[in-house]
Amino acid sequence: VLHCKMPVGDKYVLVSTASGTPNGPFLGVAPPTGKGFNFMAIDVHSVIDGKIKESWHIEELLTCIGQLTDKDGPAGIPPLHKGQAPHFGDAKQVKAGSEIPVEAMPECLKTFYYKGLNHDKDFTAEVAKTALHENWISHPSPDGKDGPGAVGWFNSLTPLWGMNAKFQSHAVLQVPCADGMEKYIHLGSCTGATDGKFLGLNLAAPKPFHFFAIDMHLVQNGKIKESWHIEDFASVVEQLKADAAPQLHNGQPLFQEPSALTPGNMLQDQAALTPDTMPPCLKVLYLEGFPGKKSFTVERAVKEVYHEGYVSHANVFEPGKVGPGAENMGKTVLAFVGNVPDMNWTVQEVLHCKMP
Repeated sequence: VLHCKMPVGDKYVLVSTASGTPNGPFLGVAPPTGKGFNFMAIDVHSVIDGKIKESWHIEELLTCIGQLTDKDGPAGIPPLHKGQAPHFGDAKQVKAGSEIPVEAMPECLKTFYYKGLNHDKDFTAEVAKTALHENWISHPSPDGKDGPGAVGWFNSLTPLWGMNAKFQSHAVLQVPCADGMEKYIHLGSCTGATDGKFLGLNLAAPKPFHFFAIDMHLVQNGKIKESWHIEDFASVVEQLKADAAPQLHNGQPLFQEPSALTPGNMLQDQAALTPDTMPPCLKVLYLEGFPGKKSFTVERAVKEVYHEGYVSHANVFEPGKVGPGAENMGKTVLAFVGNVPDMNWTVQEVLHCKMP
């Protein structure tokens, strides 16, 4: 969990893992296959007056569906990211962080998004090495091993460039960590057009897409050392199967609360958080709600967790609309975990950002 205190409310970023074995319909997979799942989730919450007001979240749902439907996959719960070491929490937070203007991102992140992913004409492997450490680690990596390094990342970009992918930065959080390192949480989106073969689909003609992404980068000595990232590829599959033009989150506005993009002074007195020291609203949600504890109810969601006018991005209860509000979000959580009796939702990291 990362925590950022802003004039419009505290911001908390939670990096979690979830595993379990559905005994009923789950994410459209029905009947249950007997397979288990194991995925990563990254959530950003705005907490005001002790309750969650607004959230931006992505879960590796397409990975989850693939695990549940993989006839050749392992029995039981599969390893997270094919067994790759997760390195959660290796770099501890030492000071409070803040939200910073997109323009204030370090050069390594600007190179990563605007030159690498967006395919600047002068981008080369040598330029990639100015932004990423030689042994840069991506979570997940394609083969379940640490890597692929700066040059390996450069070599992997050709398919993305072929789709004319363009990333846009919407918000950035900065968190100072031990040994002079920093973590940056990047909320962005991407547009592009597939040639028809993408994410296991074989379409008759090219189609456009527009998806949301949350990345957490560990930066050391001006270069990205490690990254944890989730792209909302599940929504891309839905877009590519539909006839309508793609819209990010079905047209729902990405920000409901105003975002205070001003670099505040770093405070010196903020220790790293843990799941046990999270605000009570997050404890109820992550230690009772998502794990499927019987103690979590819609009534508690309304009373202890969410503001009445709570907004989720994306709103899975009513896609495209602003909402869903406290009661409906409580129902959504219960529905999500209802067919997974052994749900193991674990908060892996707690970080904190604060502005005076």
